[in-house]
Amino acid sequence: MEGDARCPLREAAGSSHAKLVQAMSDLGSELRRLLAERGMSLRDLARHVPCDSGNLSKIARGQKRPSPELAARLDEVLGAGGGLAALAPAVAPGALVTDLDLIELARRAEASDLGSGTLDLLNVAVDGMCGDYPGADAAALSARAGRHLRYVTRLLGGRVTLAQHRELLVISGWLSALIVCTCYDTGDAVTARTACRMTRQFGSQAAHAVLVAWSFEIAAWFALVESGCPETVALSEAGLERAGVKNTRVQLSLQASRTRLDRLPPPEQHGDHFVFDGAKYEFYVATILTWLGSDDVAAEAQVREVVRQCGEVGGWPTRLGTMRLNLGLLAARRGHLDEAISHGSAALRLR
Repeated sequence: MEGDARCPLREAAGSSHAKLVQAMSDLGSELRRLLAERGMSLRDLARHVPCDSGNLSKIARGQKRPSPELAARLDEVLGAGGGLAALAPAVAPGALVTDLDLIELARRAEASDLGSGTLDLLNVAVDGMCGDYPGADAAALSARAGRHLRYVTRLLGGRVTLAQHRELLVISGWLSALIVCTCYDTGDAVTARTACRMTRQFGSQAAHAVLVAWSFEIAAWFALVESGCPETVALSEAGLERAGVKNTRVQLSLQASRTRLDRLPPPEQHGDHFVFDGAKYEFYVATILTWLGSDDVAAEAQVREVVRQCGEVGGWPTRLGTMRLNLGLLAARRGHLDEAISHGSAALRLR
């Protein structure tokens, strides 16, 4: 740094840190005063809260910030009438508490309206959210993706280069695709379909074939869930065509598909909902064989292999639930209705 120039990221971080340290010190002093006034020890207080006395010791020394809930409980136990809770360091406007705050500060620190640093941080944030999708709360993840999408669309209205404009469109497309999935999971089909159209629009504007293909894939999934088989086929073929896959009507054997998948490099983003994972091959094959109904013995063997894999990792509730439904369907076709009901009930308990 030269002359009086200052980095806004560093200044904001330093200011926020100083305020936090002072607030923690004030809270610690008041906590010690109240304890002395009431003739209580930290251990006495910990038993009444209840909480760990070591944690309370750090708070009393101004070395740790209590949660709002703990501060309120301490206030209540000590009869401070709200005075102690009021001293608890709160999330102040401009505090470095979310990735969006950091992204915005990094953007302001760049010489231009938008630089590679901001785009890199946004891409990392979006990749993280897509990776969180399988296990995250759908409503919370949808809200977070929505906040990021609003932030990115504001950037699109600023001064950016053509390359930056395209990358922002792509980021918006992936956020929209994630919102499609989270909204559909929470039962908001109307918003999900609107977001699906947005995904296709962003993908088309950015000339991003994969995004456009995903918009068709998601729409095909909706149609399949809602029993629109002809529409499912049409949307799937449209998505393949947009993704650049030729001869979409050629029926590749499952073994040929496995061979093609084995030649693909492993995904860079493990767990990203929008990056195909070759490990899901057995899961898809099991469902395909079950639905075809041409070889139930092979279908059941494949389904039970996927169930075994789910047990090994101790997760994948949606995948396991689908396999339970497949086992129920196979049992029903054999006329074993009690077994079919048992598998169906087990699948519903996994929701």
